[in-house]
Amino acid sequence: MMSLKVTSNQLSPRPPSSKKGSSAEDQRGSKLFVTFFGIGLETEHLKTMMQSWAQQKKVLLSRNDIPKAKLEEIANQHKFDALPPGWFYSGTHFVSLEGAKQSKHPLYDTHVDEYIAKLNKDIDSFNVTVNSNGNDIFTR
Repeated sequence: MMSLKVTSNQLSPRPPSSKKGSSAEDQRGSKLFVTFFGIGLETEHLKTMMQSWAQQKKVLLSRNDIPKAKLEEIANQHKFDALPPGWFYSGTHFVSLEGAKQSKHPLYDTHVDEYIAKLNKDIDSFNVTVNSNGNDIFTR
């Protein structure tokens, strides 16, 4: 059986400092101690386990990472969007003036690329946050 004890070096709660930008410094300066109790515990194993709890960077997405259901949802969301010049909707297919027929909006690829770009922008923002926090929880 294992128990976990977390204590802080602060003896009592303190209100946030009124100094500009000092709250992040206060948080980083605060030290936490974790004590594990158990049988057969190994330091390296515990460090590895705790390191896995830290936020890890996310990988940017590609079209292959998007589920088919989401791609179909994107197609349905944009089915009645304005068509580019030279295209019309027959009621069942999108048809070009050159005679090409397709079931998806002519700008479907653009819509999917915009969706992926939005997701990747969010992932980039998350990764910047992870980078600023640092990945190694033992060297803070």
